[in-house]
Amino acid sequence: MVDDLKPGIVMAKSCCVPCAAAGWAHQIPVIQQYMKAHADFYFPAVKDLADFVFV
Repeated sequence: MVDDLKPGIVMAKSCCVPCAAAGWAHQIPVIQQYMKAHADFYFPAVKDLADFVFV
């Protein structure tokens, strides 16, 4: 699951679904820190996600 907000990460974790943070969506340090700490993957740019998915 890919999301840019805390509720999506919390939901995925509660269902044991791997989750990735869409880091390009927010430039707010506290949000970036949370997403990096709690998501299974953090992608700062769309290209980073595409490279991960299409490798």
